[in-house]
Amino acid sequence: MTRHVSKGGPLTEEQLLEILKKYDVNHDGGLSKEELKAAFQSLGARLPGWRANRALHHVDTNGDGLMFREAPLTSNQLRAIVKKYDANNDGGLYKEELKDAFCALGAHLPGWRAGLALHHADANRDGLIREEELSTLLKYALEDGYKIQ
Repeated sequence: MTRHVSKGGPLTEEQLLEILKKYDVNHDGGLSKEELKAAFQSLGARLPGWRANRALHHVDTNGDGLMFREAPLTSNQLRAIVKKYDANNDGGLYKEELKDAFCALGAHLPGWRAGLALHHADANRDGLIREEELSTLLKYALEDGYKIQ
């Protein structure tokens, strides 16, 4: 575990933001509770899980479960987030992969959302969202409240 300290006293706001952004392990532009917990641990905070919960309670104004991501996602950003969860690299997304993607997007009940996404976007009902069905999935995500610029 890396501890971050400033030789000149307390960290500045800019230093703290740079440290926190390093903990965005999935590069989605926000910090989840687990990512915040890791950041607080690196800063030497006591009760890092509690601190992560409190931080999100105070700053998560849009209810996505993330700190920082206030700007709407672009269609390409959302597409990249979803596609990176193609665990077996077959070019499609199964329900479990969709669940992981929705979890990364901060969804509440990501398994349920993945099931609904399959229902809406899987045109041929093969249990897989393929490239040609991805635009329908992105429309569903937009309707479900994930903002796209």
